[in-house]
Formats: sequence, C-alpha cells, structure tokens
Amino acid sequence: MTPVTSRFTFAPSQNPQLGPSRPAAYCGIEGRDVFFPRLYTRVAIYGVDGRSKQDAILETVKGARGDGFKPVVVIFYEKEIWTTRINPATGLIVGVTHGIEQERQLRQEIFR
Repeated sequence: MTPVTSRFTFAPSQNPQLGPSRPAAYCGIEGRDVFFPRLYTRVAIYGVDGRSKQDAILETVKGARGDGFKPVVVIFYEKEIWTTRINPATGLIVGVTHGIEQERQLRQEIFR
C-alpha cells in the first residue's frame, strides 16, 4: 500500500478505532474460489469516485506488484460505513461494526 498511499491523497478513515489520521485505503488477504482455493491481496479504497484517479491508482498497484505474486483485487467504494455502540451509562464505546454490506461499490479490478 505504501506506493499508493504515498502517491495519492485519500479521504480520512471513518473507522473509529483508527482515527482520521489514517487514509481510507486498506490492504489485506482474502480467499476466493471454492473448488480451487486461491489467496488474493485485497485492496479497498474509499472516496475515490473519479475514473481517471482510479485508473492512476490501478496503474500504481499494477507497477508495484511483482511477477509471481498472488493476484490482487482492488475495490473502490463510495464511502465507509461504521456504526459505533456507546454505553449510555459510561459514555464508553462498547462495540464497532463495519457495515460493508451497505457500502456502495464503484468499481472492482482483478490483476492475476
């Protein structure tokens, strides 16, 4: 993620556990395919709706990925959705839920 986050500016994260100093761009591993399982690097980027900026980010990801590495899935979302539960008696956060099923996906690209 460093080549991408150092080259582009992203909206601040809405994740209450991370805080606004972190960009709304995440990287992780996910498994796909039931019969022939495969690991993918999953990159989720929020708040980038311009096609030209998405294309530039995709080119950066493609250039940073070396030959022989696992496939990469890059997904652009409109915005992050988080729900925070607060204990009314103490005012402390008692739970945080990421509403990914409610987030609007703008685009997905897979580099194999």
